[in-house]
Amino acid sequence: MRGSVSNNQNFNLREQYNQYKTFMKGLPRQIGNEHVNFAKQSFRRGGFIQDSRVDKWKERKTNKNRRSSTRAILVKTGRLRRSIRITQIGSTFVRVGSDVPYAAIHNEGGTIEATATVSAHTRRMKVKKNVYNISTRRSRRVSVDIGNVNISSHTRNINTTMPRRQYMGPSRFFNKRIMMIISYEMRTIFKAA
Repeated sequence: MRGSVSNNQNFNLREQYNQYKTFMKGLPRQIGNEHVNFAKQSFRRGGFIQDSRVDKWKERKTNKNRRSSTRAILVKTGRLRRSIRITQIGSTFVRVGSDVPYAAIHNEGGTIEATATVSAHTRRMKVKKNVYNISTRRSRRVSVDIGNVNISSHTRNINTTMPRRQYMGPSRFFNKRIMMIISYEMRTIFKAA
């Protein structure tokens, strides 16, 4: 018969439709997981991929003698990197973010203007002095403890500019990656039977 569909073909269409529905239902979570992994890879790369190249983050200002000069940028405890997760998910959308208070200023950059209150405390003071040794007839500098000094409570103005070190956000590279995943899944579902 012309134009009729056999039971076997009808079953395949129904099966493909069910696979398509299942895929579309799980798509927001899959995209969210991909975005979380993409953001965490920015920490390993030390930069963000916008098109097909990595925009490297600005190096931190640090003392080269310190141990912190060898660690990755934006990583001290790993809290920021671990905090990136799916924050909201719906049938047609997914939202990825972080609950760390300093996440936005690192991702977008900007100026921090604040006033910090320093509580009263004591500081142990030492002074460098030249000490002359009569027997060796040489002078050397030594630290001499002059005791504790009381520091009264005061405020300190903080005005710091943070460079933009984007690790999360819109990216053409990421969009292409998602489109490749979707097209692969669609081809798998609707392959010729």
